[in-house]
Amino acid sequence: MVQAPGRANSSSPSPPHPPVLLMGEHLSPITPVAALAVLLCVVSTQRART
Repeated sequence: MVQAPGRANSSSPSPPHPPVLLMGEHLSPITPVAALAVLLCVVSTQRART
């Protein structure tokens, strides 16, 4: 079977890749919780204005 260039063999498992981040920064595990808190604050602020 011929594979397309740049494609990995689907039968061999590949190690999980970390998320692609700009500038190589490393985020703490609490980051998604903080992002959700900010999102909830923005939503509540927008609802209070209308």
